[in-house]
Amino acid sequence: MVPTLLPGDMLERGNALVSAAQRSAAVLGALAGAAVVTFVGPRAALFAAGAVFVISGLTVLRLNDNTPTSLGRSMLADAAAGVQAMRERPWVLAVMSTASVHLMTGAAAALTLLPLIARDRLGGDLAYGAVLAAMAIGALPGLVLAGRWRPKAKGTASMCVLSGYALVPLSLALPLPLPAVMACFAIGGFAVEFFFVYWLSALQRNIPGDVLGKVLALDQLGAFALLPVGYLLVGPVVAAIGTTPTLLGAAAVVAATSALCLAIPGVAHFADPAPTLERAHD
Repeated sequence: MVPTLLPGDMLERGNALVSAAQRSAAVLGALAGAAVVTFVGPRAALFAAGAVFVISGLTVLRLNDNTPTSLGRSMLADAAAGVQAMRERPWVLAVMSTASVHLMTGAAAALTLLPLIARDRLGGDLAYGAVLAAMAIGALPGLVLAGRWRPKAKGTASMCVLSGYALVPLSLALPLPLPAVMACFAIGGFAVEFFFVYWLSALQRNIPGDVLGKVLALDQLGAFALLPVGYLLVGPVVAAIGTTPTLLGAAAVVAATSALCLAIPGVAHFADPAPTLERAHD
């Protein structure tokens, strides 16, 4: 609903604000949930969580959504419309594919092996929690910067920053102390949220409203459908080549695909490329 509420030049600020609110709420919610479970009990915590969901649903009942709808169309027809919109914009498909590969390799390898490495050489379960907290904290300045900075080539800035996520698996592959690993994960959180604000704003700005929801759904489906595949492959790959080579390979894939994606026309500016002179004359 953000593009229906804000003008195009304020999309980044709006998306950054929404994401910051979500990340802050996640941190505060985790703390509140832990407090309720500790001092009252798990049943009360579950009832409280259910009440929050009900209240959240009630808050949007009176919102007016002017987004065009396609009544009577099947789910497959909606999916086909989303795919067609993506095919008309190769840069969208390229960025979606890159993000999916990042999740399947870098994120899957790092998140699967982090608990084991934390217990083995970082200090145990507390270190595991500290590293994840560092990633969440690092996301906030990424949102702030994306909401305020207006680079000329938003796609170039986004993909270059996103390549910094390679530090997440790389930090686990190297014999780094806990503070250094936390710093690398914080950079990873920064990179993901910085990229996400510009990417979401680009889709809202370039995809027609009647198919925007379908494209966003396909974006999430593609990304998170490959993440479980990555989780499934981590074990066999580690068994075959070892933990360190797996993490180094994941870092290399993240860095390389981020750079290669920029070769696709339109990615550099997160927008359809300008027509050539020949096309303009035609």
